[in-house]
Parts: sequence; structure tokens; C-alpha cells
Amino acid sequence: MRDQLLTAIGGQPGRMMTFCELADSTSVPAVGRANIVRLLWQRELGVDLGSPLRDSSLIWAV
Repeated sequence: MRDQLLTAIGGQPGRMMTFCELADSTSVPAVGRANIVRLLWQRELGVDLGSPLRDSSLIWAV
């Protein structure tokens, strides 16, 4: 799942997708959502923590 997420976001710093778009780009979106949170925690993905995490939150590769 990690590979699917990083491939979807391009693995390049600066490319952004919404949380929902990124989750939907995986083979199992529900599992994709959990893995996005894990990758955020491990700092492989970034998000603006100034507002609550929502489907419209922008996610980027770090």
C-alpha cells in the first residue's frame, strides 16, 4: 500500500493531492486512508496541521 500511495503522489516533494484523491488512488481506499495517516506519522507525507484533517486536506510527499 505504501508503494501505491507514494507512486500516486509521485514521490516528489511539492506535488499535492487531497486526502480523498490520494486514498481513492489505491486498490482499497479504506486501507489507503489508514496508511496515509501512518505515512504522515512517519513523516513520509506532509499535511498542514493548522486545520483538522479532512478529505479536502492537501497531502504532499516530503
